[in-house]
Amino acid sequence: MTETGENIRILHVDDNQEYLDLIEIRLPIEEPIFQIEKAVSVDEALKHLNQSEYHCILADYNMPVKNGLELLRAIRDKDLMIPFIFLTGQGNEDVAAEAFRSGADDYFTKDATFAHFILIINSIKQNVAKYKHIKQEYQATINLRKNEEYLKALLSSLDDVIFVFDMDGVFTDFYLSQEGFRTLLAPQDFLGKKVDDVMGPNVVIPLREAFVKAGETNQMYEFEYNLMLDNETRWYTARVSQILDPQGIPSGYIAAVSDVTDMKVNREKLAESESLYKFILENAFDYIYCVDYKTKKYIFISPKVTEVYDVPLSEIMSTKDFALTQIPKIDHEYIINEMKKREEMPDQEHFISFRIFNKSHELRYVEQRSKVVTENGKPKYILGVFRDITDLKAHEQFAKQRQQDYLDIVACLLESIVSIINADGLFTRVYGNEELLKKWKINTKKMIGRDVWSLIENKYTPKLRDKLEEQIRDQNRGIFKLKVIANGIRYYAEINIVPIIENDNCDKYAVLMRDITSQFDKSTDEYDGVVDFDKE
Repeated sequence: MTETGENIRILHVDDNQEYLDLIEIRLPIEEPIFQIEKAVSVDEALKHLNQSEYHCILADYNMPVKNGLELLRAIRDKDLMIPFIFLTGQGNEDVAAEAFRSGADDYFTKDATFAHFILIINSIKQNVAKYKHIKQEYQATINLRKNEEYLKALLSSLDDVIFVFDMDGVFTDFYLSQEGFRTLLAPQDFLGKKVDDVMGPNVVIPLREAFVKAGETNQMYEFEYNLMLDNETRWYTARVSQILDPQGIPSGYIAAVSDVTDMKVNREKLAESESLYKFILENAFDYIYCVDYKTKKYIFISPKVTEVYDVPLSEIMSTKDFALTQIPKIDHEYIINEMKKREEMPDQEHFISFRIFNKSHELRYVEQRSKVVTENGKPKYILGVFRDITDLKAHEQFAKQRQQDYLDIVACLLESIVSIINADGLFTRVYGNEELLKKWKINTKKMIGRDVWSLIENKYTPKLRDKLEEQIRDQNRGIFKLKVIANGIRYYAEINIVPIIENDNCDKYAVLMRDITSQFDKSTDEYDGVVDFDKE
């Protein structure tokens, strides 16, 4: 059976009915998990493939009207990811070579004595397992990209500066707004350095203590400090938590830093953020290249590219469309279509991810950005950067866990509720600070699938819908102030809503909701609506 516990379904294509019947009986005897279905022609086989799914295809080479090679090409042209094995009486080396060039996975000659059946059985099992792994990795790529977009959208709704440290207190990453540059060091002055070498004792001492406390308690630890900037004292609150890897082993710390100067000076009103913060998650592209638009030969390429292709740089530079020669044949149509799109839209940046086989026949995954550069109105060069993302594929599970960790940390550090709402206004994900969830009587599981408009009092619903529709139309971040009723008590909340854009479409929204009751002035401040969590 396959890894999922299913039998292996095989489509056997041969114009010899006796041999079809023989294989249908003999193969399951040798391997009971094999289920054989038969087709006597290429056209009949293609009908079977349109109606059912198979794990493997066995095919004769010589058949009337259309031969096995034509069937193979038709399947590969459709991008069907299915093993294809020739089982034929045509034992010609030239035929076998042509079969492999066209994308066949194996080739056997018919043997009435069944002496090599064990080889055929092993080939079927190995190729079924290989193709299953390729499909899973491809799907993992899609899922990883979606997860990264969710993270970017959520983090862009935050008003804090976030720093990431390793276990030694070295800055390893950050998410910083433009406003942050006015109050903090430039990135090159702290990334890769210990906090002890960058900040003063009034920051280092409490931060080191926070690292220890967060590690001992496995909870968020908060402290306050100040800095003298432009002859002005600025106050900050830092909330520190320990980061655990998927095995539960401490791997570093994350600190969310808020400028609380205005809150400290005047608690009647918090200063609203003037720009979105950027979340830097992806690594810089490793390889840069320039291709002559007409000849399609490389003019320049980073020498480190040899680490990906495992071939000399001179071979890459001298070969036309070198990358295409390394791409699996099953992906050729997709790549060629993407290249056409780039030529049709030369003024736009083009993004694509694809697979390659290096010289050692190792499957690698590559992500590329490119753009056509014109000279006197005519295409001249193709400029691009790309990187090997194979390791990212291998660590998809870690990325998923990282997303969950960040969502939980964001909700806890900011003492807020973070949720995802779809285009129909239904909650699809809800995360929150435990104390705030309890205070507002919110059950995260019961919130999933609930209509957000059912929580808003009717007289405010049209107003909020109009504001939200305007925000969606302009694809801007929206900030609202609402009165919250929970457990019969009135609170006030600030709501930040950010559209999540995927493939130029917006059908989801990241929502950050925090309690501002202590800062809300009932005599002067206005609110946009009333949310009643007591509604059933």
